[in-house]
Amino acid sequence: MPLRRSTRGACKGGFYHDTGEGSISRYHRRHGGDLVWEIGSGYFGCRNDDGSFNEERFAANASDDQVKMIEIKLSQGAKPGHGGILPAAKVTAEIAEAREVPMGQDVISPPPIRPFLHRWS
Repeated sequence: MPLRRSTRGACKGGFYHDTGEGSISRYHRRHGGDLVWEIGSGYFGCRNDDGSFNEERFAANASDDQVKMIEIKLSQGAKPGHGGILPAAKVTAEIAEAREVPMGQDVISPPPIRPFLHRWS
């Protein structure tokens, strides 16, 4: 089901919609429904240009009225020892906008998610 329809259905049904680790897109925001913002090791939606964690961006998204829960994916468990790679050819304008990454470059999600493991443990 296209994301546009699933977010509208979640809003109408009164249940949360999980963003997936690709961050909060304009489609998630469109209908005003409640969101579970999933953060993975790529820090999409809360990253600096170099891919490291950005506390200010995290705080801004975390305090958004639509975000009711934050899900933290601590590692790329299905790919132990390797990060997820989204090849540059698949980084569309919409993906680049939602993930806050440049077009024309590979996007890498490293294996572990570090700030949450070190700062708050």
